[in-house]
Amino acid sequence: MRLHRLLALLVLLGAMLIVLGACAQPTPQVIEKPVTVVVEKQVAVEKQVVSTVVVEKQIVSTVVVEKEVVKVVTATPPPPTATPTPPTIRMYFVPSTEADVVLASGKQIADLLEKRTGYKFEVAVPTSYAAVIEALCADKADVAWLATFGYVLANQRCGVEARLTTVRFGLSTYRAQIITLADAEREKKGLKPIKTLEDLNGAKFAFTDPVSTSGNLFPRAMLLDAGVKLGEEIFAGGHPQVVLAVYNGDVDAGATFWSPIRPDGTIGDARRNVMETYPDVEQRVKILRLSNEIPNDTVSFRKTLPQEYKDRIVTAILDMAKSPEGLDLLGKLYNITGLVPAVDSDYDIVRRMGETLGFDFSQAIK
Repeated sequence: MRLHRLLALLVLLGAMLIVLGACAQPTPQVIEKPVTVVVEKQVAVEKQVVSTVVVEKQIVSTVVVEKEVVKVVTATPPPPTATPTPPTIRMYFVPSTEADVVLASGKQIADLLEKRTGYKFEVAVPTSYAAVIEALCADKADVAWLATFGYVLANQRCGVEARLTTVRFGLSTYRAQIITLADAEREKKGLKPIKTLEDLNGAKFAFTDPVSTSGNLFPRAMLLDAGVKLGEEIFAGGHPQVVLAVYNGDVDAGATFWSPIRPDGTIGDARRNVMETYPDVEQRVKILRLSNEIPNDTVSFRKTLPQEYKDRIVTAILDMAKSPEGLDLLGKLYNITGLVPAVDSDYDIVRRMGETLGFDFSQAIK
C-alpha cells in the first residue's frame, strides 16, 4: 500500500515539474523595429508572427513572437521642368506705301515667321520713318524693314545692323525719280510745261519724308547740283501721296522711288501704287529725271538683340522668301522679289551724299 502511494506521489511530482517547467518559459516580448522606407504615399504596415507551444497534446500558451512597426517617410517629388516662354519679337515697317496695306502684309509675314522660328511677333507701322528709327534706338523695336537712308541714320545713331538687302526683279539697287504732270496736262491747266530741272526754280515741290532716300536725300542733291531753288516745300508722308499730289496738281513736282519696267511690261515705279484707283496715272504723270543708283532698303536689327535671335530670324526670312506664299506677301509689302545678305559698305554712297549736302546725321531725326 505504501509502495503504491509512493509511486503515485512520484508521478504527481513529475507532472508538476513538467508544468512548472513550461510556465517558467520567459515571457515573450513585443519588439518594435522602426524601419525607414521612402514611398510615394504614407502607409502604416504591421506584421505579426504567432507560434503555439503544445505540451503532451495540450495547448499551454500562445505567444506573439514579433511585431514590426514600419515608419513611412514621404519623399517630395522634384518640381516639374518649366517650359521656356518664346521671345516676343517687335517688328516694325516704314509707311513708304499705304499703311493699311503694309500692316496687313506685315501681319501675314509675321505669321509665317512665327512658324519658322517659334518666336512670337508683334507688328507695327508708325506714321513716319523717324518713328521707326526712334523705336529701334530706344529698344522698343527689335527688327525693322528700313529704307536706305533710314538705315544709315539708325546705324550712325545707335549701331543698328543691316542683315538683309531687298531685291526687286534681280536688282539690289533702285533710283530716285522727280516727277511732274505731263506737258499736255499742264497746258490744260494753263501752266507752262516743265521739261528740265531748271524749270523747277520757284516751284512747289513735294518730298515724301525727311528720312527717305529716294523721296528726299537723292532728289534734293539732284536739285542742288542743278542750282535749283525751290519755292514751297512739303513732306507728303509717303510715295503714293507724292504721286497723287502731282496727279491732282497740288504741287508742280515731287520726288519718289523708281524701279525698272516689270517683266510683263508694266511700270515698276511709285506710280504703280495708285494705278488701281487712277489707271491713267502713267499718262498724266511723267518722269522728269532719274538719280544715280541707290542700294535697296534693308531688314535691320537693333544692336542689343541677342545674336541667336538675329540669326534665326534672318534664316527664317530667307526661307520664307523661297516659298510661293512668302514671295507673294513680300511683293504686296514693298514689291520685293528676293533678299540677299546685306553689306554695310554698300551704303557708304548714301553717307557720302549726306555729307555732300551738309547733312547732320546726329540731328536728323531729333
